[in-house]
Amino acid sequence: MGILQSPVPIPVTNGNFPQFKFAVFSDNLTTVTTSGYMNSSNISSGFPLSNADVVMALYSFNQQTQTGTFGIFTVNIAPATGQITLSVWSNPGDVLLPTTANYLAHFINTTGTISSGAVIQPGNIAAGLSGVAGTLASFPSAASKGSLILAGVANTGNTNTTISNSAMGQASVVSIPDPATATANFAVAPAALVNNNLIKASGTAGLIADSGIAATSVPTFTSPTIANHIAVFTNTTGNLGEDAATAINGGNIQAGLSGTAGTVVSFPATAANGSLRLVATNAGGAFNTTISNSAMAQSTVYSIPDVTAATGQILAKTAAFVSGNLIQASGTAGVTVDSGVATTNVQLKTQVKAAVTGNIGGGGAGPITVSVPGLTSTSVVVATIVTSSNLVAVAQVIPASGSFNVTFTGDPGATCALSYIAYIAPQ
Repeated sequence: MGILQSPVPIPVTNGNFPQFKFAVFSDNLTTVTTSGYMNSSNISSGFPLSNADVVMALYSFNQQTQTGTFGIFTVNIAPATGQITLSVWSNPGDVLLPTTANYLAHFINTTGTISSGAVIQPGNIAAGLSGVAGTLASFPSAASKGSLILAGVANTGNTNTTISNSAMGQASVVSIPDPATATANFAVAPAALVNNNLIKASGTAGLIADSGIAATSVPTFTSPTIANHIAVFTNTTGNLGEDAATAINGGNIQAGLSGTAGTVVSFPATAANGSLRLVATNAGGAFNTTISNSAMAQSTVYSIPDVTAATGQILAKTAAFVSGNLIQASGTAGVTVDSGVATTNVQLKTQVKAAVTGNIGGGGAGPITVSVPGLTSTSVVVATIVTSSNLVAVAQVIPASGSFNVTFTGDPGATCALSYIAYIAPQ
């Protein structure tokens, strides 16, 4: 398709300068004005083009609808190559085509030619007017990536808001950070700030003011820190950090609060070796349980023995013990009380020997020796006859070293056995 009709002279202008010729192109304006476009046609040898020709043409011509866009073109033929270029006829004050809908019209030279595209305005630019809203929008080079919009909203009165720069010592790009929300405010100071002082909010609308607090007076922290570790003061000026050794609190330390459980946990130096935990359980009422020391005469380490079970109890008392007395359980929950029994009145099991002798008969009325290891001459022995061939009784028992001697009231006969209790250390 392309060139539907090569440029032919208009009869009344034939032989005149400039010579007007008429053509029809199916291509658009950009293609028609491309250098060399006319070199591709079979221009009639009787109607060659020259630099003095003016071509009137219909371009973007549709043969079905018989419609196109009318344009006037000048001809330029390169002397060295013979390449033909059609250029849109322009006069001072013409509009350079094509233009883009809704773009601002602007002068592109000093002769009044108007076009659309990038605009430079040497004075003010107003978007909208009083009573009619308007915005200034700037788009980035990437498509579908939003825009920067400067939009005015109604003031409480007919007052202007002006955004201007201070005197800058260099070229600067000031970036607006992402507030991670749909609406946000710039923080602005209506009065001068004090160098090196902290700033504070003045109301909730974004105004800021000098706090009167120097940044150098604010405590700092030592990094890195470990999440959930207790912060401690690392010096006397309020700096915070982590102390890998001992964290000291000048008052109470509380784990949890009423209705929220908390535990105090102590770990040993060796990893994966359990911990010591102080854990509160329900007391049945708003009662506090306090563990405290008595007045100590020395530093003391108390060790909790292994109860060899999943649960155990630490014994406690509610009243003073009697020194030298045994203690006894008071119930089953671990409470103890004084038993009222002095340890001096208790015979140790190892000091009591109770047994039945074998057959000691056949020795007459005695004395007959019965061996009891540990017995001394000061021991106490009580003996009775369990069985005997003859009816007799024990007449005398005399303890000795490692044994006792028994004498009967008569000969017990061939069979005799005694039951005895021997207290090795008499009380």
